[in-house]
Amino acid sequence: MSDNRKEINFYERFLYDPEAEAARLARRKALIPLCSLLGAVLLAFLIITGMTLVKNHQTANFKEYTSNNANQIQYQEAKAIEDQKNDALGQYNGLQDFKTQADSYSQASSALINEVEACVSSGTVTGLTFDSGNGVMTVSVTSKTASQAASMVRDLKKIAAFKKVSYDGYSGNGDEYTAVITCTYNK
Repeated sequence: MSDNRKEINFYERFLYDPEAEAARLARRKALIPLCSLLGAVLLAFLIITGMTLVKNHQTANFKEYTSNNANQIQYQEAKAIEDQKNDALGQYNGLQDFKTQADSYSQASSALINEVEACVSSGTVTGLTFDSGNGVMTVSVTSKTASQAASMVRDLKKIAAFKKVSYDGYSGNGDEYTAVITCTYNK
């Protein structure tokens, strides 16, 4: 005879309840998502709690660091140094701007003024003004003759620093003549 026979346990078959088995499977199907949800909530709670503990520890360390008198003194010193540096930088930038603006204006050097005085030596300088923003020097002169005033203008035109020398004429009474000569700088 062959050993291919199956054994049947009648007692097990007798106790088997298909409705109870279906209810057990239904509970298992409901229990798995519920346990997964509870696990995810627990994991999120643990992560948030851990992050909170770390942040609280960092906050406590920061409060301890900032309440330390030595650290406060160092901070005040560093802040004062930074303020001094910023003030010095502002002054430096202001001086640089001033230098740039000053370099853009014409300058009345002592050598140029000496050259102008040499040109008007046949008369007397009664006024000298200089407008550096516009690059204009105005020379007021007096002379004994009208031809001396014209020769002063001619001599000033020879100065290379001026691109234009002009005057509106002279006025006089026979003993003394006055003229206002305008000299425009080369830029």
